[in-house]
Amino acid sequence: MALVCASGSKNLQLYPPKGRIDDFDNYEKVNSWTFDGAHGILWDPRGSNVVSAGMLWVLGDGKLVGYKVRGSGQDTERDVWREVVIDHPGHRMGHDLQPDYAMPGHLLLTDSEGVYRYDGSKDEVISESVQNRVKSIARHPTTGEYIWVVGSRETEEMGNKISIGKNLGAPTDERGRPNARFYKARI
Repeated sequence: MALVCASGSKNLQLYPPKGRIDDFDNYEKVNSWTFDGAHGILWDPRGSNVVSAGMLWVLGDGKLVGYKVRGSGQDTERDVWREVVIDHPGHRMGHDLQPDYAMPGHLLLTDSEGVYRYDGSKDEVISESVQNRVKSIARHPTTGEYIWVVGSRETEEMGNKISIGKNLGAPTDERGRPNARFYKARI
């Protein structure tokens, strides 16, 4: 099953396979739900192979929503389990959503104004960095190093380098070149 959201999107779209799960030519849209600014999406199995035990996280304009998923195929539905408001002055367009591999139970997320950590046990969003335009964020499970991409207007919101370091905004290494275009970087 594929659940899709895109930049500037106002909805989530569900595409279950009609046959084999690895036959991407045979997926068909069966449902759509309104979600302003839907951009980051993450399946969190919560340590289980049972879908009903997992959580679907979606990042949009000024909010992070956790859904419990039930049913399958055309009958797939989602129920809001948790809605977290990301409130600050400025533009709140969400960009990236990833697990914090160095801190189980935490999520890393970015919006136009900064990088944040969501602590699921406390149901709390914590600001990690006020660096704006961070398009992607990830963290190594053992070293704790971050990897991130910052976009700019000159490159149509893409980055021309990937930054690496223990402290966001203060890279110890950067890789790229002037004509490169990066949007997502993963470990």
